[in-house]
Amino acid sequence: MLRFTEPSHFTMRPPRVVFLMEAYAVTGPASNLIRFCVRAREADGERPAADVSIVTFVRGACDLHRMTNQFIEAGRAQSIAVQLEPARRQFDPRVLPLLRASVDRIQPDIIQTHGVKGHFLLRVSPLRNGCP
Repeated sequence: MLRFTEPSHFTMRPPRVVFLMEAYAVTGPASNLIRFCVRAREADGERPAADVSIVTFVRGACDLHRMTNQFIEAGRAQSIAVQLEPARRQFDPRVLPLLRASVDRIQPDIIQTHGVKGHFLLRVSPLRNGCP
C-alpha cells in the first residue's frame, strides 16, 4: 500500500520513504526490504537517492533501547534508520498514536506497508488521507 504526496517535494530534497514491517528474522520479504533500502539510498542517472527508514513493531518490549532481533540488527548494520514501536499484541490499537508521531517526525513522502499488520494500521489510521 503506497501513499504519495505532491511530486514537487521531490525536487527540493530527496524523497523520504517509510516502510512499515513487522519482522523478527531476515527472511525473504525482510531481506528484500533491506536490500531495496540500501539500493534506494544510491542515486544513479535515472533517479535521485531516497531517504529511507523502517518502522517495525516489537511485541512485549519493556526497554526499546535494548530490544533487538535479526531484522533490526540487519537494518542497522546497513545504516538504515530503524524505528521501534512497542505493541502488547499483534493488533494493538495503542500503536496508532505512536505511528502517527513517527510519521510526523519523519514527514515521509511515501509510506509503504508490508504484511497484514502494516496494511491494517495504515488503513485504520488517519495517515492514509495524506501527509500531516
